[in-house]
Amino acid sequence: MHFRVLSFSSLANIIVLVLHLSCFIKNISATEFLPSAAEQDSDAELSAIIPSDDNIFTTVPSILGQDEVNETSSILNLEEKPIIEKLFTADDSIKVDGELTIENLPPQTENPLDPINSYEQSQTEVSYDVNDPANTGRPDSEVSYVVKNDSTTKTMQSAESPTEANKVAENPWIQRITISKSRSLKLSRQNETIKMFSGRPLLLGQVISNVLYDAPWLAPQTNLKCANDMRLYNIHMQNLTMWAFRMLDATSKGPEGLVDANTFSFGNFDQCIETKSKNLGIYGGYTLVDINFQPSVQVYPGFYDNDHSKDYEPFDQDTSTWEALKHNVQEAYVQRHKFQWGVCLPDTCQSEDVQKIVSNVLIPEMNRHGLEGNVTIDPLLHTSKENLYKFTAGFFFVCAMYVMIGLLVVVGTLYDFIFLQYRPKSEHGPMKKIMKPFSLISNLERLMKPSETEEFSIINGFKVCAILQVIIGHRWFIELGNPQSNPNFTHWMVHNFWLGYFKCTIFLETFFVISGFLTFYLITKQLTEKKHLNFIPIMIYRWLRIFPVYGTLIATYIFILPYLNSGPYWRMIVYKESERCENNWWTNVLFINNYVHTDELCIIPAWYLACDMHFFIIGTLLTYAIWKWRKQGLMILGACLTLSTVIPAYIIINENHRGTADITPQNLKDLSKERFYTEVYIKSHMRSMTYFVGILAGYMYTRLKEADYKLSLKNRIFWAPVVLMIGNIIYLSSGTFFTLGHRYVNYEHAIYFTLGRLVWSILISYGIIGHGLSGFGVCISGFLGHRVFHVLGKLVFCIYMYQEIIQLQTIGAIQTPTYQNLTLMFWRFCADTTVAIMYAFTINVMIESPFDRVQKNVMKIFVGNAFSKPKPQLPIDTTKNKSEICVVQA
Repeated sequence: MHFRVLSFSSLANIIVLVLHLSCFIKNISATEFLPSAAEQDSDAELSAIIPSDDNIFTTVPSILGQDEVNETSSILNLEEKPIIEKLFTADDSIKVDGELTIENLPPQTENPLDPINSYEQSQTEVSYDVNDPANTGRPDSEVSYVVKNDSTTKTMQSAESPTEANKVAENPWIQRITISKSRSLKLSRQNETIKMFSGRPLLLGQVISNVLYDAPWLAPQTNLKCANDMRLYNIHMQNLTMWAFRMLDATSKGPEGLVDANTFSFGNFDQCIETKSKNLGIYGGYTLVDINFQPSVQVYPGFYDNDHSKDYEPFDQDTSTWEALKHNVQEAYVQRHKFQWGVCLPDTCQSEDVQKIVSNVLIPEMNRHGLEGNVTIDPLLHTSKENLYKFTAGFFFVCAMYVMIGLLVVVGTLYDFIFLQYRPKSEHGPMKKIMKPFSLISNLERLMKPSETEEFSIINGFKVCAILQVIIGHRWFIELGNPQSNPNFTHWMVHNFWLGYFKCTIFLETFFVISGFLTFYLITKQLTEKKHLNFIPIMIYRWLRIFPVYGTLIATYIFILPYLNSGPYWRMIVYKESERCENNWWTNVLFINNYVHTDELCIIPAWYLACDMHFFIIGTLLTYAIWKWRKQGLMILGACLTLSTVIPAYIIINENHRGTADITPQNLKDLSKERFYTEVYIKSHMRSMTYFVGILAGYMYTRLKEADYKLSLKNRIFWAPVVLMIGNIIYLSSGTFFTLGHRYVNYEHAIYFTLGRLVWSILISYGIIGHGLSGFGVCISGFLGHRVFHVLGKLVFCIYMYQEIIQLQTIGAIQTPTYQNLTLMFWRFCADTTVAIMYAFTINVMIESPFDRVQKNVMKIFVGNAFSKPKPQLPIDTTKNKSEICVVQA
């Protein structure tokens, strides 16, 4: 049948139309067919009894608590709003002035809740057309709609098999959620000939509101199970069934603070995931949808003028809002025309299904109100019960390992307390060497034991200061790369020159200088005692010294970390880190992770261990060469120092690298994809200079110590404040590269990267040598050499390794964008530091210290006491001269 209704001028026309339609409809609301308010009043009392048949429209009962609509008859109420419940069953169409056409629609099952018959339904694709350009100025009711069946060209996925994008691999030990290679999905909308604009431009928030509360969400071209669950969702939403309403309620209602760069709106993640219908077997699935939107040319042509002359100026609030939303070329600028929207739909709809559903309802509504855009979804931002990790044998094995170690500590502690404490050493027996290393009492005594010498006590202070900067730097970087509610604050911090302390990454060179210094000192000590180098046993001991803590952390990343929390970004951040360790753990064990698979790094801070192992191997051989052939060895050291300075500068200039971290939200989302980090920052050949400076400092200290050289008081009074001032200048100068409008110049970055690290390593070396030879008094040597730093210095390795896992848990579990200010940053830093120390203490007394003592007992036969704490030839008394109590105050 084909009817064209042009106008209704009388009540008789309406009655004739109803009689014609009664052959194939059950209930119909004719509200949209009324031409005027007068005629609507005249028809208000009209009612008709329609025979039971396939229907199109059913009005929702106005009284809550009414469970069903009368199946045999219904009243044609012109005042109630119609909702679509069932479509035509024949090749029928209706055209109402604006060309609303419904053609070749699929049959509807008698039981709308029957999932089996519903799988046989073909899907419909909705497109929009405007026959007359003049229609764009008419009210919305006159806009044309075209609904076309595309069942002959679309292939539906099987409801029983989940999509490959989120399928959980079957493995009794580990799990891997396979994701599609493409990071985003784009839906091509066919049959769209002309973009429709109603003449009333709206911003994104109102468009989202219209989409949420207007027509039901159709599920075109989706898998059969998703299509059926979406149909049930629409039906139960109209009846306000709790599970359906919870999904709508958990969906974000739109942007808040978009002009100030709050481009995230998460809704309620927990409510969505916890939604379920026991009767229908439907569960909530949460997705973060990326929307890129902009006004059409006719709405605001200036959006496309490519004029960026005012990008570095504050917004003029007397201009159009679109000026704030248009693309900006500033670095570290959060683009306001990109928005992330939290959506809750049935979990049978996978990420690609959700993308099609949202595009189907959102894009036409955007076009209708003068907006253009596209919808994309990262598969890792889709969370449902299907793609969450299930507990595996690997999880239980690692948990059992922790329990066994804990029991071993308990048994060792009881053995120490009951047996060893009250019996003479002659009765201890062979079990002492096995059980005592695991004694909590013994390990606490070892941790708290004061140093036998103050010769190198300042090193502990340097290590603690450096690790605190690592913690606050990592915290700030990881939060900057993830959702924030006030990115303008971060933008201010990035571009503020005086906040260079937060952007400078040079503090980590402190560890390399100390490592080079101690390598030379300890290896020289062994060579002096034994007259030969046990190279292989030393390398084995070095590996065994690191591996217990390192291996435990890798196992925790793979088997434990994914189960510790959840959130919208949990799969994106934590699952990704876990799967990278699952794939590349062997590169960490071999200490080649800073060169192999650097785009899939397992444990971001672990690059330092790879560099340090490479440097230790070279440093050991270089120390032997200097001890054996002093002149030739020093020449080799000079050559290494020169090359380690020239090569990084050449690479930075030739390949246009930065000399500092490229601090932008886009780059910090995943450091494994950041060019400066993977090609400059983590490479051993780019970072070796400071280690060689440490070796040179160790050689100079040894020679000065042999000559009993002392730094004069005047020397220390002058150079101590100079060193502090130069160190602060190096930190602050990094802010130059982040000032607004600063252009990239390759040689500037090359000079800062090489010269800045060289000067910093010399400053640290001067501090170590000066303290070892003469001391700097109470204010410097007394403070940095305090016993508190001595204890914390022993925990620095564990703090460094475990501080990132703390930050990953907190940032991966966020369910609202993070608010930033200096006070909150300080409190988060304090929390990170406190929890990291607690983690480090636990790992130290349960794993690091016990296994270190066990392997030392084994390795003594190979290397003797070469790795025992060094004893100075002359003790240092920082208080013997009252005039030296505080040289800095002079």
